[in-house]
Amino acid sequence: MKNLHYKIIGIISLIVGIIGAFLPLLPTTCFVLLSAWCFAKSSPEWHARLLNNKLFGQTIRDWETHRCISAKGKIMAISSMLIFGTASFIFIESNILRISLIALLCIGIYSVHHFSKQRFKKQSVRIEH
Repeated sequence: MKNLHYKIIGIISLIVGIIGAFLPLLPTTCFVLLSAWCFAKSSPEWHARLLNNKLFGQTIRDWETHRCISAKGKIMAISSMLIFGTASFIFIESNILRISLIALLCIGIYSVHHFSKQRFKKQSVRIEH
């Protein structure tokens, strides 16, 4: 039963992620990563299919291996946030909503920039004489 819940959540988040690939207002990566995590828990076959997917596979492998998003992915995410955030800012008349939008954009940009940095473990080199 638990596997079924993970599978359903994985399917829903994958659908939302696919829609987000075509609608710039929806994020894609976070939903695809969520679906990969759910499929890893519920269906190794579906997880493997996502890993081998031409569109999403590399992003998922990078995240699962290094816990990072590629530089290209970061640039795309931040660019789309700025473009659509600016467009929203122009059309919003309420100052409270504008301030909220700016705050959310700052949080989003900080999150993409900070939390997706690739972390390398320091390797000590031992030289024997």
